[in-house]
Amino acid sequence: MTKQTSLTNNKVDAGKTYTLPEALKPVTKMLEEAGVPIVYGPNPIPAPETLSDQAKLAWSQLPQVPAPIKDAKQLAAIREFTLSLEQVDYERLQEPYSLFDETINGVTMMWVTPPELKHEDKVLIFIHGGGYVVNTRKTQLALQATAASRLGVKVASIEYPLAPEHPYPAALNAIIDAYQGLNDRFGAENIGLFGTSAGGGLVLATLLRLKQDGLPLPAASASLSPGADMTLSGDLFALVGNNDPMLNLQDVTDALTSYPGTADPSDPLVSPVFGDYTSVTPLFLLAGTREIIGSDAIRVATRARQDGCEVTLILLDGMWHVPIADGSGIPELQFAFEEMMTFFRQNLEV
Repeated sequence: MTKQTSLTNNKVDAGKTYTLPEALKPVTKMLEEAGVPIVYGPNPIPAPETLSDQAKLAWSQLPQVPAPIKDAKQLAAIREFTLSLEQVDYERLQEPYSLFDETINGVTMMWVTPPELKHEDKVLIFIHGGGYVVNTRKTQLALQATAASRLGVKVASIEYPLAPEHPYPAALNAIIDAYQGLNDRFGAENIGLFGTSAGGGLVLATLLRLKQDGLPLPAASASLSPGADMTLSGDLFALVGNNDPMLNLQDVTDALTSYPGTADPSDPLVSPVFGDYTSVTPLFLLAGTREIIGSDAIRVATRARQDGCEVTLILLDGMWHVPIADGSGIPELQFAFEEMMTFFRQNLEV
């Protein structure tokens, strides 16, 4: 008989502390000094029985990502901490990749050029995640690099201004400016767009804004675990709650409700789950059923398909936030990555 995992009777108080793997203990002093309450050890949320053995093992080491934006000192420490982790990947991937910054239309972006650049006329634009409040263009650099290598194209990772200091539309404006510069250089038909979490939400908002402004849309776009609903009305937000193994319910609530600033949170450019996807170019969406924002991908996929958009939706049962990677040894993550590669090969013609 299959063992059942409860979503409602979990005794872990995920709203009070953040559990991080023991391996991170040497680099978390700055967080503790800022007053971020951390517990070290295996992830306390029980893994679903439906996962592969490899995913179950990885689950135990998933960090409960802290993002307490209401305390300025803690938010600053979180930003410094994530930057230090990003720098490790940056230094590791400087060889054999070429990594360098360029400013286009006033926006900084990092170029990731693979060892074998097969298509100099094509580019993937990456928009990073971080709840709209943390992280930089160097976030998830391994995902950027492997996508570049597998497709043989450059990746341009955009640095956008963060909330709560810079609420909507600051990030979206920066992305549109950068996109227009890259469009002038490559042409929209040679551009792919992808992003994770908040970056996935910004991918969707970018498509809607380009359409609104009468600008050419990219050939194809991938939105991975998008944070696309600032009204927090998705079913999984309430259903999963504190049983998300990575995302803290209160922190996500604070981050997503701070992003709109004075704008209407139900505006489709703020919350793309409410958008009209008529005439939008092909769209790839990914989510896991154990992430509190998982409903956003499902709702956008349904709405976009109803609007006549060509949609691919990958929904991974029991999986966590942004469940995609190449070479991790976890079948679920590899499957999602291969599907995204197939999607971009077909639509970018690489």
